[in-house]
Amino acid sequence: MCRALGVLRFDGPLPLASRRAIQSEFIRWAKRRPSVRSIVLVASTLHRFERVEADNLVALIEAVREADYRVALASVTDEALEMLGRSGLADAIGLDDIVPSEYLAVADRHAAAHEGLDEPDCPFRNLVPRVVELSLHADGSLRDAGRHRLALCPKIVAVRFDGPLNFATVSSFQEQLSACLARRPAARHVLLAGHTIDRLDTEAAEELVQLFARLRERGLRVAVSGLRDEVLDVLRRSSGSPEPAHARFFPTQAHALDTIYAEAHGADAPAPCPLRVVVPAP
Repeated sequence: MCRALGVLRFDGPLPLASRRAIQSEFIRWAKRRPSVRSIVLVASTLHRFERVEADNLVALIEAVREADYRVALASVTDEALEMLGRSGLADAIGLDDIVPSEYLAVADRHAAAHEGLDEPDCPFRNLVPRVVELSLHADGSLRDAGRHRLALCPKIVAVRFDGPLNFATVSSFQEQLSACLARRPAARHVLLAGHTIDRLDTEAAEELVQLFARLRERGLRVAVSGLRDEVLDVLRRSSGSPEPAHARFFPTQAHALDTIYAEAHGADAPAPCPLRVVVPAP
């Protein structure tokens, strides 16, 4: 089980009938999992409930928060959400903490829950989209440098995002990219391999446009390769321009590298560069 993040589902015929019983049940669970500080409550089984049950749900969330947990309510059914909204209790929970699915809740909260905690065997890790740093593999493609034990180019941070890029995951993307850049202080170019991004919602697109602008202000040039037409269209609409500012777009990684390689390295090109030649990690 994850040491930092707990995912709990309401089960039973009347899980919220008694405020004392449901809070006591949580206390018993918490005693068995003392290291957990972030909670996702899965409400998919609460198809409908009365006002007293809704009050008990809010009281549970408030009590858990008072115990210094971060709480999200996930997979709320339409009927339950209507009840919470009509009664004003959705505002008491916090609309930012009512998440469409447990998957999105875990993806959004995983990084913060694990801050300062090294848990390589976390069972939720495969659910969380991640930024993968790329280098040239022996098969001629850019692949996961960590997995294949490849060296990294010091001047170009080439990354791929494995997972859906949307309103729930874009903050994780930004945090992970920032961590990559912090480890590569000499880098002046970022290459985002976008062929894995199959969809992009408006909120994530707006965040990306702002991210590109912030990177540009820091003196970093951004190149994006391989975006699908529909994804690029969302970016264009979000930026209000046929060619979103602060980034350059290329059909393939190879085209992007042909353009930015000399710009990034100038006369100081390393010999050999891990984006041009297969270089094992030291």
